[in-house]
Amino acid sequence: MVCVPFVSKAGGTHAADDPIEQDRRDLRQGVSINTLGYLLKLSVPIMMVFVVRSYGVRAFGLFVLTQAVLLFVARVCIVGLDKALLWWIPRQPKGCELNGWSSSIVSVGVLSAMTAIGMTAFTRPVATWLGGATEVATPLRIMAAALVPMTLLEMLLAACMGRKRMEPNVLIKDTVLPIATVGFALLLVPLRLGSTGLGLAFLAAYVCACALAWAWWRQLFHDAKDPSPHRLLPPDSMLQYAFPMWLSEMSNAFLLRMDTYAVTTLGDLQLVGIYGSVTTMANTIRQIRRSFDPIVFVITAEIGAQAASERLREGFSYATYLVTATQLPVLAFMVAFAKWLMPLFGDGFDAGTTAVIILCVFWVTNSALSLAGIVVSAYGHARVAFFNVLFVIVVEGIALWFLVPLYGIDGAAVAVGIAYSLQGIAQVVQMRLLTGSWNYTRRVAWPLGIGSLAAGFAGLVWMIVPDPHALIWRATAFAVFVLVYGAGMIVVTVRYEPRPTRVRASLGNPR
Repeated sequence: MVCVPFVSKAGGTHAADDPIEQDRRDLRQGVSINTLGYLLKLSVPIMMVFVVRSYGVRAFGLFVLTQAVLLFVARVCIVGLDKALLWWIPRQPKGCELNGWSSSIVSVGVLSAMTAIGMTAFTRPVATWLGGATEVATPLRIMAAALVPMTLLEMLLAACMGRKRMEPNVLIKDTVLPIATVGFALLLVPLRLGSTGLGLAFLAAYVCACALAWAWWRQLFHDAKDPSPHRLLPPDSMLQYAFPMWLSEMSNAFLLRMDTYAVTTLGDLQLVGIYGSVTTMANTIRQIRRSFDPIVFVITAEIGAQAASERLREGFSYATYLVTATQLPVLAFMVAFAKWLMPLFGDGFDAGTTAVIILCVFWVTNSALSLAGIVVSAYGHARVAFFNVLFVIVVEGIALWFLVPLYGIDGAAVAVGIAYSLQGIAQVVQMRLLTGSWNYTRRVAWPLGIGSLAAGFAGLVWMIVPDPHALIWRATAFAVFVLVYGAGMIVVTVRYEPRPTRVRASLGNPR
């Protein structure tokens, strides 16, 4: 049995479904799964409060720093093959989706195992490289053992998402993994292990998550085969795509932790711990946008193989609409309650309140733009994605250099926001040049317009109440936002959302 990439240029449909409506169903399913995941993850910030209070802000700061190093190393070991699977699997004929799988998973497993052994043997030099933070050595040695399950988890989840199944990623990586990490950490509190206990919790959580992902992968791919299970390396075309994606992902992994590294240079591990809590809170908004990446990537890769520009415009706009509509209520919640949420972590954490709001606002703004980068990558332009990351590294590095010494963690938040916003603008322009269209329809503006109206009503309430800083009045303003926003979105959905039977008719007048 020989498998070849699917390269059909026909604009046909699969089965009897209209492909545009099928894309909408896939995206709506993604929203439903994400909503379930976020409901489950509501416990994570609460549990994290107890973790920080139990272990102390310094031990938590050590954990944040060590985790930042290890996540970058994991990206190096994966060599871009997880992203290559997202592009590769949708292009394979039915039954041959595992073409190149065996060689890919074995290569990543061997690389990560060798790297883990090396890091265990040389933890002291690594700690010295981190600015002489010798306290990092012990948790780093323990957490290095997690490299193998970390990398295998990414590969298994990427394969599942290649079949347009977001459930494993949302429920395992985004839900089970963080809950298990804080859960194991709380179970180890009585042993008083400090940062070592956090490292052990990190390792145990990844082992559990990897085992669950493997079981899910087996169920999804029970009908697929790898026609060349004994080959040493993945197919050449897969490697050609993976290499620039590897450079991009490795650079992106470094980029994602640049702000943490910059805050570390201030020489205060307590401040690193506070900033770790800031990013944890702000990432509740960012993760909504990032959780759409795999499904948008897979749909767009399929569209790119069929040259279906109308389908791209409809699907891309619908994805942007869903992301923005989901993020805005979370942003309103953060603006209203960040002042009370941050001090829950402990004394001094109120210093992160402004940084949380800054990051949340930037992430919502960036989300309406940065999905364009997924289109660029899914159309096979992995090298462009790599240069986009380099661009952000340069911009953010310069901004961090100037702003962190002056404004501390608030400056770090501003630097991150500016860099990613400029990248988003660049990605929209790249998408326009690549596809010949901006790919935005009027639908994209609905959440922004309704959200602005709701924010205006909430702001008016905030202005006329006796004490705008009191919790009860902030809660009242937030309730007003939810009511106005919810009512507006219901009206838009009922009146303007196209029905499956009207999809073809609506193509000439996209909303």
